[in-house]
Amino acid sequence: MIANLVPKLYGVLALLFITSLDGSDARVIVRMGRDGVLEAVGPEQRPSAIAASCSAGVVVPNPAANSGLVRDCEALVKMIRRLSVVGLNWNADTAIADWVGVSLGDVSPHSRVRGLSLSGYGMIGVFPDAVTQLTELRSLDLSGNYLSGSIPSGLGDIKNLKSLYLQSNSLIGPIPSELGNLLELQELDLSDNNLAGPIPWKELGGLPSLRILRLSSIGLTGSIPSELGNFANLEVLNLWDNNLTGSILSELGNLANLEVLNLRRNTLTGSIPPELGNLANLEVLNLRRNTLTGSIPSELGNLANLEVLNLSNNTLTGSIPSELGNLANLEVLNLSDNTLTGSIPPELGNLANLEVLDLGGVRGLSGCMPLLQASVIGRRHLPPSCGQ
Repeated sequence: MIANLVPKLYGVLALLFITSLDGSDARVIVRMGRDGVLEAVGPEQRPSAIAASCSAGVVVPNPAANSGLVRDCEALVKMIRRLSVVGLNWNADTAIADWVGVSLGDVSPHSRVRGLSLSGYGMIGVFPDAVTQLTELRSLDLSGNYLSGSIPSGLGDIKNLKSLYLQSNSLIGPIPSELGNLLELQELDLSDNNLAGPIPWKELGGLPSLRILRLSSIGLTGSIPSELGNFANLEVLNLWDNNLTGSILSELGNLANLEVLNLRRNTLTGSIPPELGNLANLEVLNLRRNTLTGSIPSELGNLANLEVLNLSNNTLTGSIPSELGNLANLEVLNLSDNTLTGSIPPELGNLANLEVLDLGGVRGLSGCMPLLQASVIGRRHLPPSCGQ
């Protein structure tokens, strides 16, 4: 057989076209191994005969009584037909309830597809619009694949969708404003794509149930909008590794349920708003590698549940607040590469759970390092301990 050795590459996967001596063609998905050798992953899976089987009584038992599940089956087949994928058992001899990645709501005659989870299956192709025909979905996870094209606006019609995970693909274009129609949505992750255009903050701000919002590494520009203060139930806000400018809004201090706030690797300016000290449930505050100025607010000492505080690689001035010694659960404190001055507060010796302390690059500090109750692993560039 003669192989076309110029495959269209998508990351570490490739689609290899093979022509046999009789002139027939086959398509095989291959992966670049660690030794640089292409290895076959499996035949390209493009179900074509399954569609007719959705109503034959095997894939969907008792199809006459469950036309909704037959439609779901046909939508899944239409979806996968346009993609290159391996490792699925979506065939005419397997009940849809046993299809890899497919979850049904129940086993009643009126069951529907409620979950689709195909994360990391190496799917290659344009994002399939047929997904939008799965109108009873509660969760959709197509993350960690090689999907291209834009996010279809029709996803906004899946009214009961609670989680949407599309991160780590090659999606382009804008975030559809129609996602603002998903009033049941609790988790949204579009990170690590090539999205562009304005973010529909106003529409997303109207999602009353949203708990997790991850929009990291997607090329976000502009300032942090005030609409973010409307996410009353938000627990995780990740906007790191974008091109955000402007200041950190004080409205973020209204997010009473917030547990993770990660804004690292942007170009944010201005001071750290003291209102962040109101976030009683906050466990992670990461503002690393921005261009923040001003002093560290003493109000951060009110964050009783804080475990990670990373303010490194900014231009913060002033002294280290003694109130940081109140953070009884703190495990990581990184204030490195700032222009802080003054003595190191002895109250830092109260941080019994501290595991990493980094003051590297902070040359304006004076005095000795308080004796720490815990054995700190990451003692980078610290002055001698007091009493030595």
